[in-house]
Amino acid sequence: MSGRADIPHSEAGDKAAARLAIQSAIIRAQAALLTRQDGIIRQADLPGGAGLWSCRLWDDTLDWSGNSFDVFGLPRGSRLHRPRILDLYDDASRRLLQALRARAIARGAGFAVDTEIVTPRGERRWLRSRAGIEMRDGVPVRLFGTHQDVTMDIVRLAELKRSADLDALTGLPNRRAFERRFREPEADGRVAPGALILIDLDGFKAINDEHGHAAGDACLKRAGARLAQICAGADLVARLGGDEFAVLMPPPAETSALRTLGTAIVAGLACPFPHGGLLLKVGASVGIARAGKGPHHDLFARADAALYAVKKTGRNAALIDDPEGDEKRHVAAAGRSGG
Repeated sequence: MSGRADIPHSEAGDKAAARLAIQSAIIRAQAALLTRQDGIIRQADLPGGAGLWSCRLWDDTLDWSGNSFDVFGLPRGSRLHRPRILDLYDDASRRLLQALRARAIARGAGFAVDTEIVTPRGERRWLRSRAGIEMRDGVPVRLFGTHQDVTMDIVRLAELKRSADLDALTGLPNRRAFERRFREPEADGRVAPGALILIDLDGFKAINDEHGHAAGDACLKRAGARLAQICAGADLVARLGGDEFAVLMPPPAETSALRTLGTAIVAGLACPFPHGGLLLKVGASVGIARAGKGPHHDLFARADAALYAVKKTGRNAALIDDPEGDEKRHVAAAGRSGG
């Protein structure tokens, strides 16, 4: 004898049946709760056009409120199949969403993301999704959150960014855009510039003094447009401020091509601009620095020194600083030449 009374077989069976009954009741209660949650999601929407959504992880079943259907351009109440919904995302957004989803499930933490979709009618929209995760006994069982169409917000943000980089008068990129492109060309997926061209308008102050600021503004607009046309192959044509412009040329920038371009800039800007019955006449001093084998950041100082040398020796000309040429500097001018 062990000193312990054996539990009768019928009593053990009763306890097992009781445990099974409790587990079954819990499962039914959880199922009823999930059904109620799904019903709430289908009937609920949030202010501002946001829709609710959930996705059961064991079978990828989706439940959406009405606004989520609207965001995706789908008829309300239509059958939801997750792979078909994923097909509406553009490739980059789909990859990002899948990566964030996998990380959320692995870590048990939610996420927020902006993605681009294409509706069945071909409309491109930006979608802001927020996701939380439901855990049960330490196991992720459901993702849930909100969908919201933020296309107009993204468009406005892009427009603000674009306008922040543009000169309000000429419509050319401004100094801010120039500095970013010049200092960090790789950030835009480009290579370092092959040459930098700096241009000052000669005689511009006299136009402002004699004909007023409206005439001066018209002159700057015409000069900017003409410069952009002459330098059509440039990476960037920018107005730095006042009567100062800058041009970034892609590599390779050969000295002979830069000499030709410098001559074209001087001659092109020397042609008078019509305005209100007047012919506004300016000239152009042009300093050009060709990139060498070293860092490109010294281009600005070298182009500025070449520009100053042009102004000192008579203006209305272009001077090239070529660190690898037989001669350090070459002059191209409208109507004159020098060395």
